[in-house]
Amino acid sequence: MIGKLLGGLFGFGNNHTITAALPLYIYFLGGSAAEVGMTAAAMAVCASLSRPLVGVVLDRLGSRRPILLGCLTMAVVSLLFGLWQWIPGIMIMRGIQGLGFAFVTSGFIAVMGEAADVKVQRQGLAMAGMAMPLSLGFFPWLVERFAAADAFGLVFFIGALTASVSGMFFAASVTGLPRRHRTAPLEVFPKRSLRLGIPLAIAAFLGMADSAALSFLPIYASEQGLSFSLFFAVWAGTMVFYQFALSRGFIHVFRAAWLPVIGCGFLVASLCLLFLFPSSMGLVAAAMAFSLGFGSIETGTYSLVMSRIEASQRGTGVSWVQLAISSGRAVGGLGFGFTAALIGVRTTYLGLAMLGVIPLLLALAALVKMDSSSP
Repeated sequence: MIGKLLGGLFGFGNNHTITAALPLYIYFLGGSAAEVGMTAAAMAVCASLSRPLVGVVLDRLGSRRPILLGCLTMAVVSLLFGLWQWIPGIMIMRGIQGLGFAFVTSGFIAVMGEAADVKVQRQGLAMAGMAMPLSLGFFPWLVERFAAADAFGLVFFIGALTASVSGMFFAASVTGLPRRHRTAPLEVFPKRSLRLGIPLAIAAFLGMADSAALSFLPIYASEQGLSFSLFFAVWAGTMVFYQFALSRGFIHVFRAAWLPVIGCGFLVASLCLLFLFPSSMGLVAAAMAFSLGFGSIETGTYSLVMSRIEASQRGTGVSWVQLAISSGRAVGGLGFGFTAALIGVRTTYLGLAMLGVIPLLLALAALVKMDSSSP
């Protein structure tokens, strides 16, 4: 389990290294903010569109080979960023990197939740939730230090190195596909898909809230005279401790359906705090609530989806959750941006909180209707 977790940590580390470096690098090459946005969109679109196919590949071939292929792709592309100083080419490479990232992240979640025992499965998914915040808390800081000296070649080498280390950890810890899955039918849509509607809708809301935080919090903090890095530091630290608590057994205090309810509640509270208390203390409280909401929804939706589909289709299920989150990020980013232009960022956070009542009610409805056989 530790080897898989470290593989995920360095896999996210590659993405956070490149994500933090590319905007600075594009400006260094004389690019514009629009080109920075298009580069980011290239990865998001390619990763999102590939998710259903990635799930099929994982279910058919197992996680090991697709993950290693994804790590290799991310490593090679990271090196090419420093060699190909043509911005349209960088956009193309970022899209290719998105495909590799889709294989690595979907495969990582699938192997962390592959246990047959429900309790062990939930613990694995909770541990998986620690990889991203641990990476976010370190690698962008590292980029900031080197990018200040325009040492982008070294930054991209670090990105390639993290992807390579990720591949080594996965190669050592991920086994081949269980024999019983080798004859599984190729299906893009998981069986009993209607049972996944509410969990996927909640995952989409998580993507919307995540987009609002990552993309617009710096603007909010600037308008209010606050430090946005404080929010991300508290968010990462709180989520690591929370996911660790979930992985050590705290998750068994709740039924799986309780976690999305708790998560939606915390996300709504976080968005309200940003509107009501534009201060450093309010920012810290909002960051803590946001991390608890993010961790609860992420772990809870993965657990619910995996418990409602056949074991041979877990890769497909994971990919559809990630597709829902990515779609929420895209829709949320566009909607939040247009709304904020009309009524301001701070007020738009309140509007998103009001919208969050809908997935909260859906999560409560799922809990009420859950049959006794569900975990």
